Amino acid sequence: MAKKYDLVIVGAGPAGLMAGRIAAENGLKVVILERKTNICKVRRFDGGVFAINEYTFGQLALYNERDKLISFPVGGFSARYDGPYTNVFGFHLYSPGGKRLRFGDWTKLKDDPIKNRVAIALNKEILLKSMLDNCLATSVEVLPNVNVTAVKTGDNRVTVTGNGEEYEAPFLIAADGSNSRIARLVGFNKEREFFATSRHIGYEVEGMDYDELNGFIIALTQHGFYSILPYFEKGVNHIGHLTHDPSVDLHATMQWFIKESPIFSPWFKKAKVRETGLTGCIVNVYKALEDPFKDNVILVSDATWIQEVSIPSAMCFGWKAANAVTLALHDGKPNREGVQSYLEWYANNFYQPHGNRKMVAIELQKFFTTEDLDYLAELPGKVFRQTMDFHYLFHMLGEIYGGEGMIKISEERPDIMEKLIDARGGMAEASEERKKMGFPGKK
Repeated sequence: MAKKYDLVIVGAGPAGLMAGRIAAENGLKVVILERKTNICKVRRFDGGVFAINEYTFGQLALYNERDKLISFPVGGFSARYDGPYTNVFGFHLYSPGGKRLRFGDWTKLKDDPIKNRVAIALNKEILLKSMLDNCLATSVEVLPNVNVTAVKTGDNRVTVTGNGEEYEAPFLIAADGSNSRIARLVGFNKEREFFATSRHIGYEVEGMDYDELNGFIIALTQHGFYSILPYFEKGVNHIGHLTHDPSVDLHATMQWFIKESPIFSPWFKKAKVRETGLTGCIVNVYKALEDPFKDNVILVSDATWIQEVSIPSAMCFGWKAANAVTLALHDGKPNREGVQSYLEWYANNFYQPHGNRKMVAIELQKFFTTEDLDYLAELPGKVFRQTMDFHYLFHMLGEIYGGEGMIKISEERPDIMEKLIDARGGMAEASEERKKMGFPGKK
């Protein structure tokens, strides 16, 4: 016989744990089902960067160092974080020849780090432990090592089967990540456009020898993009690399970047790769979900999105969905109408501004020489404001290389302009190639 609850949550990441805590604080009887045995252990590629001090998706996160609290003044809730961190001051994009497009002058920004930082790199495991403790303190039933195998919906009830047990509630919140099993079981992905299968690898590296490691570095090379970002430990950085090509040996290309790349390998001469700090993940990338509600199943956070949202955005998802479910049950509306506040919030802050865009990607190194890309990196001739908002970053790249930038390129480098036109024309073909290389499986 199914165990009865007011709310079942699948997934105990930042979104699921926040949803559980908020719903329980509101008086609901809540159970969280999590596939991992150790809920707080981070096993996949994750840099632990937590965006603060700027509005993203209509939300704002701040870090109160005095009381060790991450606060969300727009939403009116908070979460405790009493662990190590390092400040992050924005993006720097490097061309293969080492030229930079800078979002933030990190040297100047460090003069007032509390005001100027746009993120902190924190220990995600400590954050998850704090959030889990809050859930347990508010009577949330948290069940690790539960593998969900079936979801049954109907009559404004949802029954979840995991490890042979059944859990029933008026609503299910699916917070089980980018490769959401709930999304597949309930049929959310049937109408979503598949983009690619993305393979990621990450190294923890200590002792890098470079003066400016105070933000998120994106380096373009002949083997594609690499990322370098600060870790929560001083003197440690997280190096990441991804590909959509299943034939690529990610360890080999990572070793090339660290040991052989002409511009970036000198940064690693004194560095040591931690054997315990190797991570990776495989993600099927779909277009953002237009409607995150189906038969009283509510998708939140990464389960709705192109690949993943930020940690603070995930926490906001959990907060908003839990409050919406609470109001629905209080108002006697255990249906779509009851959780309309969540659906409108998602549409207004996520899908309409950013989710309905066509997904495109191009391997720039196939169209441009190193000298071409060096020219494009230096084209703006100025430093832009610091940010950790990828959507703002992509918007500014469009501004930089469109309009007046396009005119300047046409006048100064008509050869590069021709290549830009060719690259744009090749986007559709490249997208189709990515789809063919992927393995979406059952939707």
